[in-house]
Amino acid sequence: MNIPSSYMSKHGVVIIRLATDFLRKEAGGRVETIEALSQKYDVGRGTVQTALNYLIDMDAIRLEKRGHLGTTVSQISYNRLFQIAGVDHVVGVMPLPSSKVFEGLATGLFKTLNQSAVQFNFSFMTGSKNRLRSILNRRNDFAVMSKASAVEFLRETSDIKIAYELRSSTFITDHALYARVDYDGYFPGMKVGIDEGSLDQRDVSEAYFADKDVVFVPVKYAGISQSLRNKTIDAALWSQDNLFGFGEGLKMISLNFQYTPDEKSYPVIVSLKDRDVINAFLLKYVDDNMVSNYQRVIMNDEAIPMY
Repeated sequence: MNIPSSYMSKHGVVIIRLATDFLRKEAGGRVETIEALSQKYDVGRGTVQTALNYLIDMDAIRLEKRGHLGTTVSQISYNRLFQIAGVDHVVGVMPLPSSKVFEGLATGLFKTLNQSAVQFNFSFMTGSKNRLRSILNRRNDFAVMSKASAVEFLRETSDIKIAYELRSSTFITDHALYARVDYDGYFPGMKVGIDEGSLDQRDVSEAYFADKDVVFVPVKYAGISQSLRNKTIDAALWSQDNLFGFGEGLKMISLNFQYTPDEKSYPVIVSLKDRDVINAFLLKYVDDNMVSNYQRVIMNDEAIPMY
């Protein structure tokens, strides 16, 4: 739903801002006066009234005047408001679906966000630093990462925010040590693969080997198995439930090691602070309980992943 060219320039900008403001309201909510909106947007009263009439004509909102109680929203169509605000396609980025945990999380978010009329898709990328960079460069609208990674990034840049916390879902799983079949335990000087683009994998690796004499070797997730085979590294930590087969000559050793505090091990959605419409979209359609239910079903092999 495009705003007619005759409405563009000042009118078009106010229509979009007004639509974005209404996205934060619920039916029954009060509407600011024309005078208040005029001051808020720094435009004339006529411009505000024209923008308001446009939203009403497009069946995006219906208003009810209640005398001294003011004007309230009697009906609201979020789908139309998103379209008017210029959002008809949203792309999120999350880790590669290399485990049941990530497959379940991707499925849950895909299912919940596609309940709207806004087309939603995922792109996939290893490394929380890479995912952060993709939203800073505006290639993706939001990024999924652990709360621990997001908190660290918030210290580095003021341009981002945690738009939504998926407290009921899982992000960081039990870790395992991957090595060649002839690996016989720690030895001084052993080479450990570390993906510097992933704060979670980096931190857990450094914590696990904190009191050991090891050499950290930069690798990518996708290159761990090959790096083990060609002896570039001797071992690497990775999630225990990874779906990428390591094949002959390699083994997985389960670890009883918990590094990331539970309160920081759940996933969050990170976005740019200035993406008002995207943040409104996330708050309106992401459902923590629904996402976690889909994730549980996928992790228990009770349904086929869909993302």
